Amino acid sequence: MPANPNPKTISFNVGLRGQPHPFTCFDTDINRKITNDIFQGITYPLFKKIPDVTCIVDIGANVGATPVLFANEYTNARIVAFEPAPETFQLLQKNTASISGVEVHPYGLFDTDKEAILYQGNEDTVTRSLAEGIDTKSTGGTIILRDARKCFQTLSIEKIDILKIDTEGAERHILSSIAGMLPQILVIYIEFHSEEDRQFIDALLSPSHRLFNAKINVPHRGDVTYVAKDVLRTWPGVEDYKIVL
Repeated sequence: MPANPNPKTISFNVGLRGQPHPFTCFDTDINRKITNDIFQGITYPLFKKIPDVTCIVDIGANVGATPVLFANEYTNARIVAFEPAPETFQLLQKNTASISGVEVHPYGLFDTDKEAILYQGNEDTVTRSLAEGIDTKSTGGTIILRDARKCFQTLSIEKIDILKIDTEGAERHILSSIAGMLPQILVIYIEFHSEEDRQFIDALLSPSHRLFNAKINVPHRGDVTYVAKDVLRTWPGVEDYKIVL
């Protein structure tokens, strides 16, 4: 069962391709702050120096703030978004229905095809998780998960330019599924939910990417951004920030 069968929502306009665009999120302090931080470019800093972005994948799209942000910046990109929670997916669908280039799918991704319990958040829908923890209740609803690599093959996603993953603990499984695709992804935004997962993510990405930005407020939780080393080599002055003793 959902955390709230009839969650209250709030609607407002955001800028999209030079026009006001109606957007709706759940009317909670956490949802409003998360939405605002995304639209302000705080959570996911945009990279204007990356040309020819043609494919963006958003895994754990929530109500759709990130797809809207990406659609405004990368106007010619195909944006593929995934969100397994039914009431959240309804808002994602509503918020992106009129935006060309955005497609949404009502399931989550993992390293295998299966059904799983999505545990309710104690205080908000955004703290739901596949694992019970400090932010969840002991009850939840069943969702569908699909193997990420197989799903991308079905959807004809052969190369990703920008990848965002926020899946409350499933990040490691998803990365493992698409490990062969990772070196060619230009920008990877990812949230981690344990120190072990953060170390795994860094070890997996460090051969091809460099940590560019991080926001860590509490132990075991944070948002990190990786940029491909091949991209950074084209940016003048990047190495000037390095100090070697």
